Amino acid sequence: MFVTFIIDYTKTPNLGNKYLKSGKIVMQTEHYRVLYYSVSSRGLSTGSSKNKLKMDSRFRENDKGEVRNDIERSQDDIKTFLIIPSIFNSPEIFFLARDKSFIENLRSYGEVYLIDWLEIEEPHQYLLDDYVHKIIEVIDNLKIKDINLIGYCIGGNLAIATNVLMPKFIKTLTLLTCSWDFSHFFYIRMLHRYLKLDSGIENLPIIPKIHIQILFFLLFPDYFNAKLKKFFSITSDKEQELAFRIENWLMSGNSISKEVYNQIIQNISDENMFIHLKWTIDNFIIDLSLIHCPVYIVAAEDDQIVPKSSILPLQKLLKNSKLIDVVGGHISYLINDKLDKLFKEYTLCQNRFI
Repeated sequence: MFVTFIIDYTKTPNLGNKYLKSGKIVMQTEHYRVLYYSVSSRGLSTGSSKNKLKMDSRFRENDKGEVRNDIERSQDDIKTFLIIPSIFNSPEIFFLARDKSFIENLRSYGEVYLIDWLEIEEPHQYLLDDYVHKIIEVIDNLKIKDINLIGYCIGGNLAIATNVLMPKFIKTLTLLTCSWDFSHFFYIRMLHRYLKLDSGIENLPIIPKIHIQILFFLLFPDYFNAKLKKFFSITSDKEQELAFRIENWLMSGNSISKEVYNQIIQNISDENMFIHLKWTIDNFIIDLSLIHCPVYIVAAEDDQIVPKSSILPLQKLLKNSKLIDVVGGHISYLINDKLDKLFKEYTLCQNRFI
């Protein structure tokens, strides 16, 4: 039974139905699509009449059901968020919650754009640098200004690079459990080499997503038994459904190029290229000292994938940053809506967003 279960998961595409239905696709290319979510009714009723948030009319449908993108925003227009998810999983994590999802919370403060990375189907050279170029392409094409940029996991590293390369467009930067110092992977990489885990993919131009999921599983193999025990102890139908959706999300995502995989294994894990300033894009060193906008750094106290020790250098090196500790692990703090402190910062700094 469990073997069939796993095989089915390997065939699961990105879980697009639920979050696609609630948003609009405003851009789509070979490598990504951009989804738009308008400000919620709560956000529309927030603030004075002068600065009251308005629905962005650029993305209302015309009588043919087509999405319009032809109206300039005014000075008093709404706040804009752009979310950069991890490249390893579907962005549905931002919609999974016991109460109010991350996207729902953000929509209380403004409009939200979400990049959804698509499958790389043709084998060709494709690096993390190219993901950054795609983010810049999104910002250029949508003509977004004063962006509140949010990056989750390795999406945070991509957001950092984007900020370094085009700082004038970024108003604030939020890093959700984003690692900058990868020295904690030293012993894991020793085991990875000892077990020769890459022997089966050496000649593959595209690294299948199941290989990535196996590596994540091997980080914490004992957790699988604990997860099963927890699942079979659930009596609520709603909780069981959420548990299945989380598992489905964990096995979602895309295959990645061999070049990106090598960059992650060799440059990030082995050489710790971020903290040693070895990451360059278009001859620019991705240096945290070049970021001057307000930065919110979220660290989850039980995160084993991105421990706090790997995040603290961000607080030290980013001049205008604030560390926000939250309850939970790498995923559970999003599921359990534990970002009150972050949203409070957005409220306190509302004048920066308008």
